[in-house]
Amino acid sequence: MKLLFKNQRFYFLLLAVFVAAGGFYTFLSEKADLILFFSERRSWLGDHFFRCATKLGEEHAYFVVGILCFAIRLRYSLLVTVLGFTVLGASHALKEWFSEDRPYTFFRKNNLLEGLQLVSGIEPNTGATSFPSGLH
Repeated sequence: MKLLFKNQRFYFLLLAVFVAAGGFYTFLSEKADLILFFSERRSWLGDHFFRCATKLGEEHAYFVVGILCFAIRLRYSLLVTVLGFTVLGASHALKEWFSEDRPYTFFRKNNLLEGLQLVSGIEPNTGATSFPSGLH
């Protein structure tokens, strides 16, 4: 592991700068401002990409990857299964801990829905299950 960090030092440095800058910006800005910023800059390609990419963290993706790994090696398949259940448990525990409103709920509570541009054909998730991101 040390060798990985040593050989990829530049990558991890850029990653740390990116995460720190994003965290700093997120900390200093209002939640509504960030959501409206991205809502105003939507595109058809971006909507399609995120409509598909958001499914990668759901159980269906773990099932498909687990089956593919089973074809390679049983141990990999078992690791994907353990990873899936670990992520599921941690995600639900953190959702309960943080209890952060989802964007649609946040905008509805603050009477700001008119500024939000929704993706057609997508029913927004509601409630206090926004962090960590995921379905319901």
